[in-house]
Amino acid sequence: KQMTGEDVRAMLPWLGDMEMKLQKLSIADKEGNSFSLDEMRLGGRYDAGPGSGGLGSAGFDMAFLGIKAVSPSGDFEGLDSRLVPDRFTLSLGILDIPNDALWNMLIDAAYQGLEGGDSGTGGFEGEAMAGLMAASGTRLLLNELSFSNQIMALAGTGEFRLSEAAAYFIEGGFVFELLGISELQALAQEMVVSGDPQKQENGQALLGTLGMMMIYSQGPETPTPTVPEATAFAIRLTPEGTVLINGLPVFGAQ
Repeated sequence: KQMTGEDVRAMLPWLGDMEMKLQKLSIADKEGNSFSLDEMRLGGRYDAGPGSGGLGSAGFDMAFLGIKAVSPSGDFEGLDSRLVPDRFTLSLGILDIPNDALWNMLIDAAYQGLEGGDSGTGGFEGEAMAGLMAASGTRLLLNELSFSNQIMALAGTGEFRLSEAAAYFIEGGFVFELLGISELQALAQEMVVSGDPQKQENGQALLGTLGMMMIYSQGPETPTPTVPEATAFAIRLTPEGTVLINGLPVFGAQ
């Protein structure tokens, strides 16, 4: 018989948590270019929650640690080697997932696709899935985002909630702190006068981006950074569809 969302949910607890780890990877070519990392981790988790039709939760984690890249020319296609990341981490969570309803939609779409028909729910159409999760108040958590290189470091967290009343089915925001803006500006100016056309173009783009960031860093809702030398940014998506950075509008209501 055709499976149901409850059938799938009954099997999910057996999956538990899953992690894949790769350590000490190193790659090099004859021209002297090399890439290495100390560790890469990919992980996922799913908790179907108690009882039939209960709300579940899920998560995904990714980490690249101890990244090193070397090029005899000192840069990578117009990107200064000092901008190559040495660390990147990402941890995401999803709470209040409508297990059975969501799985029923996906299963129905899959069976209808095999039979060459139309499930009547839009199949895997994102809006239909978003509508299901919005009705359950599903929340998306950015538990951790971090990134660093020789010049700068960035770290942030955030939370979004799916909502039927929101213009894009979602509202919320995240806050991140950036350390090393002045160092990035100095490096971008070096790139602009380097004589390398591609590096000059990238340097101009970086200067423009940093200039816009400095404007928004003076907004009325600028958070206080946890590190005094850092600059903090709060990005917020309102139910009306307005995107704000530190209280200053980037895009108006939709």
